[in-house]
Amino acid sequence: ASRAEHEADALVLEGACVPYGEANVWWPVADAIRSALGAPVGTPSATLRTHCRAWVELALPAAGEQQRELVTEGLLHLLGEHSTLAGIDPGRAREEVSRSVVSVVEGLASQRPVVVVLSDVHWADDAVLSLGATLMERCAHLPVVILATLLTTDGQDLAVTVTTAPPA
Repeated sequence: ASRAEHEADALVLEGACVPYGEANVWWPVADAIRSALGAPVGTPSATLRTHCRAWVELALPAAGEQQRELVTEGLLHLLGEHSTLAGIDPGRAREEVSRSVVSVVEGLASQRPVVVVLSDVHWADDAVLSLGATLMERCAHLPVVILATLLTTDGQDLAVTVTTAPPA
């Protein structure tokens, strides 16, 4: 991932699943996005909102203001922040979060390569695994690499890499 970052100017989104069942099922994705935003846990909500909004504007420059606001709200919900998604059906909120992440990754990948690294996915919530599958499907035509590591049943580390962009 760091080689792609330095040699191909790739954006690396890196997060790790935790073994103890984080309350935020999106933790590994939130971790990756917080890192990309330069906004670690504890960043004030107003600052985080500003960073999210700027990132969405960078990723989706042609989108209308309403669309960018919906994507920003989805990212804030994923990050565990208060958002307009807090009061809606949880299934619908998951769809909106997934749509927001996919929109941002697609937008950023249209500008530069994106590498998504998720460690220890054997601990991931189904929502994260579903998001990974959706990213693979929706970004198949873009320079996106998804790298996931997991422990096998025999305790061996295994890395799975999926390159979504077709060969040049």
